[in-house]
Amino acid sequence: MSHFNGKSLAFYGIAIGSVVVLFNAVTAYGETHLTAPPSLGGRYRLQIENLPNCLQKEPKILLVEQSGVYLHGLLLAEQGNLSPEALAEEKPTLSGKWQGKELQLSGAAPLVGSCDAVTLKATLQGKNLNGTVRFGSSADAIAFASEKETVKPKAAQGH
Repeated sequence: MSHFNGKSLAFYGIAIGSVVVLFNAVTAYGETHLTAPPSLGGRYRLQIENLPNCLQKEPKILLVEQSGVYLHGLLLAEQGNLSPEALAEEKPTLSGKWQGKELQLSGAAPLVGSCDAVTLKATLQGKNLNGTVRFGSSADAIAFASEKETVKPKAAQGH
């Protein structure tokens, strides 16, 4: 009995050809339509005016952590004596998502005040985040601008 009869060869040829065509179609679609969101994780120095009374300290820094389109953040008054390792221990209190060209974060800001809710909406323009932030559920949106800070690597210590 021969395994190379016409029906078997035609079946395997069509099956392999179909897989190759399907793979090429999916690859072409992915390369043209699927793109990763821009990298926006890091520290942003905030410039905000007309802050509400529920803030005990002026928020100066927004820390953003990114995992794909999902974002987590933390508002800080000033880094002060906190080392990067200590900041890494702080649990992010804001969460949100990157959608289109806009990011949205919401949650609390216990390190800067007692506002019951914080909602931040911004767009990324180069290395800057510009948008509005709302402190408290009934507060008006306040415009802000921010610039991403570059982190200086630690110098290697000798023995």
